[in-house]
Amino acid sequence: MSSPSPAATFLPLGRYRVLDLSDETGALCGRLLGDLGADVLKVEPPGGDPSRNRAPFYHDEAHPEKSLSWWAYNCNKRGITLDIAAADGKVILKKLVATAHFFITTFPPNYMPSLGLGYSELAKLNPGLIEIAITPFGREGPYSAYTGDDIVAMAAGGMMNLCGTEDRPPLRMGIPQSHAFVGAQAAVGAMIAHAKRLATGEGSSVDVSMQEAVANMLTNTQQHWFAEKEVEHRGEKHLYGGRLTRGVFPAKDGYIASHIFWGPGPGGRMRGLAQWMQDKGFETTIKNTDFNKVTGGAITQGQVDAWEGEMAAFFSRFTKDEIYREALRRRAFLFPVSSPRDLLENEQLKARGFFEPVNHPEMKADVIYPGAFLRYHGAAQSIRRRPPLIGEHNSEVYVDELGYSRDELICLAEAGVI
Repeated sequence: MSSPSPAATFLPLGRYRVLDLSDETGALCGRLLGDLGADVLKVEPPGGDPSRNRAPFYHDEAHPEKSLSWWAYNCNKRGITLDIAAADGKVILKKLVATAHFFITTFPPNYMPSLGLGYSELAKLNPGLIEIAITPFGREGPYSAYTGDDIVAMAAGGMMNLCGTEDRPPLRMGIPQSHAFVGAQAAVGAMIAHAKRLATGEGSSVDVSMQEAVANMLTNTQQHWFAEKEVEHRGEKHLYGGRLTRGVFPAKDGYIASHIFWGPGPGGRMRGLAQWMQDKGFETTIKNTDFNKVTGGAITQGQVDAWEGEMAAFFSRFTKDEIYREALRRRAFLFPVSSPRDLLENEQLKARGFFEPVNHPEMKADVIYPGAFLRYHGAAQSIRRRPPLIGEHNSEVYVDELGYSRDELICLAEAGVI
């Protein structure tokens, strides 16, 4: 495992503990708090979190200890197992709550209260406790009792209406995006509640809805309506200045993200591309157009389509790297669409040390992970812990920290409590 530099040892949440009882819906919240330095205890049911069985797997070997998805969301956590519905499990959880500062759950709204473990009960043990409760639709309202997974959240939040092609039904994104949306927003909510606690000493219950987290990501769509009274829709083209425009063009070896711009100010972004086309002897109407003077009301959709056809034909002559290098020189507004391998080899990410090797001793290998999401004083926080094995830290937490004997630990395991 890589060692953090001295400048990277500042951990904003280094004095705090998180109990992460979430499933894959809330795993990113715990991961982010762990990245900020918190001691995150991932509390899994005996046998492990079901999301450990999500593919893909390390070396394609289906195994609960080798899920790449689970690894990605559970770095910087310790792992324990506990049946919180068992009588002894409730006792243990309450002891853990007394030591914790944050408490993440993804259970149905009434589940924890039904066990006598609702926030009002836990706050009596720990008045400063911050609960982060993630549910599909929030804990209030007519949908609050509904269950739901990623596809439900993406549909209910409106994101699916924008995904796919215009002539076919809406699509869900391939990787569960609602988990990332709600996990990140839950972490923000946790930090807001933490700021209140620092000022008042009081804990809080943070209610986070997956539907609302998805809907909050539709900011561009909302802006289109307020700015142009146009409703964004799914398809290969998107609204700009009242016209449908492309954002992606094929290159020889992949794709380029670019856009056609017009109007005072934005239209100036077309100069570099127009001159480039002219220098290459490419016949185009773009080079003869002053896009600073073009207004949306003065052009037709057909003109936009024709310009974009010229751009597509031009870009298809070059590789992504050729386009990128020349675009930099000419200050043309575009960037290559990165493949996973492109990201691993990206010179900017390499220069910042974004990817880092994390040792998995049980695999006898270092695994490359995406690194910190921010930097402090020029140094990135590193991954301090690889994802925990099932129940890996049971002895450390239950015996060394809570004071149970090893014989008691064996009895708890035999009874299925841990």
